[in-house]
Amino acid sequence: MEALFPSFKKLWNEWKLQALVLNSLSLQVILILLGNRRKYINKTWIKITVWPAYLLADFIATTALGVLTNRFVYHSGPLDAQLELTAFWAPFLLLHLGGPDTITAYSVEDNELWLRHLFQLAGQTVVAFYILSAGWTGSRVSFLTIPIMVAGLIKYGERTWVLWSASYDHRRINASKSRFHITILPSISDVQDNSNIYVQDNSNISDDELLQVSYGMLELAKPLFVGFPTSAQRRILANHQEGTWNPLAEEVTWNPLWKISPKDAFKVIEMQLGFMYDLLYTKALVSYTPCGIVLRLTSFLLTSIVLVLFSLAPHNVHKYSKVDLRITFSLLVVAIVLELYAALAFLFSDRTLVWMRKNNIPSISRCITSLRIHRNHRWSNYMGQFNLLSYCFNEKPMCFRGMLELLKINRKLEKQRYKGCCNPFLGPPEKNKINSQKRQKRP
Repeated sequence: MEALFPSFKKLWNEWKLQALVLNSLSLQVILILLGNRRKYINKTWIKITVWPAYLLADFIATTALGVLTNRFVYHSGPLDAQLELTAFWAPFLLLHLGGPDTITAYSVEDNELWLRHLFQLAGQTVVAFYILSAGWTGSRVSFLTIPIMVAGLIKYGERTWVLWSASYDHRRINASKSRFHITILPSISDVQDNSNIYVQDNSNISDDELLQVSYGMLELAKPLFVGFPTSAQRRILANHQEGTWNPLAEEVTWNPLWKISPKDAFKVIEMQLGFMYDLLYTKALVSYTPCGIVLRLTSFLLTSIVLVLFSLAPHNVHKYSKVDLRITFSLLVVAIVLELYAALAFLFSDRTLVWMRKNNIPSISRCITSLRIHRNHRWSNYMGQFNLLSYCFNEKPMCFRGMLELLKINRKLEKQRYKGCCNPFLGPPEKNKINSQKRQKRP
């Protein structure tokens, strides 16, 4: 390597930290922009973009922290301006390890790795504090490292908390201690309809009302994701003292989908899937709590203050490298922009609209609903399906089977072929047919 590529090695040793930091920053932008869009985009391009970005984000940020640590470990003598400024980057890498709000897990199984992330949080925090102490000079930049360190710990702690909250065991415990009191009724005829919003067939129901219905039924849907059975013969009694709000009545029966049009029924299902997606794959479990809002405001204010104070130090600019200065300003500005983007996503989310309706703020709710940014999708309207005839007629021998078997990835690729065999689009005719069949099977 030294004989063949000496110039490349020299260039890499000189700029590898800057390259890693910029790559880590770029991956954060990709994840926050595309992480939540895979909820309603069923395309290959978004999968091959988000999945590598999700896997590489932690790896690159951790590698950058390791490179930064080595620079201080093997440095002897007084600290120069470049080392002082690069030490300022360590808390930003903690911010990146915390990840964006739009994606905390790529698959449900990623939530089970919360304990690993907890140990990583402890380890990377120790590394960041070592870099802070080793690069401490008592200058303004050194003091500005502390607020960013706090913001980074908040972000990384949020992610670990969310992963733990979305893990299977924790969700199963919560489902068994549901805030709803559920009783089994002898028959569906014993249930009294108290919901005057959706009892009339094919009535005109606004999306806002459907959103309330969906959120009111969310607690009943949660046990389905941890293996607890449910049926149409269950009655839910809302416990208002626990903070759970039901927009319809004191008693809500689990049979509203029989009473509305197929289009509205699938809208309710789509909204529930959107709520569950947010709970399983994003930071919604933290973001919509009072504690989460306070932490979000704290992180944003700390980063903004640091940007202002760092910008008001023109007399020290000349001692830093122009490239390092630009990277530092990029880290600060992009961190604030990402926080603002997350705040907008929070403001225009379904949960915020439900909260506004609950607290009687209809004017703001209507304003948000009317804006173009709110007109988003919650589901791709595609359903995975395996068509045996199509698979048999289109089956082709796998290329390089021997090499794939040697690499132990042949079965994974085979499963991917099964998954991608048939993903039909569910339009209005298909939805009407499904709904009519469900009505026929109604007890």
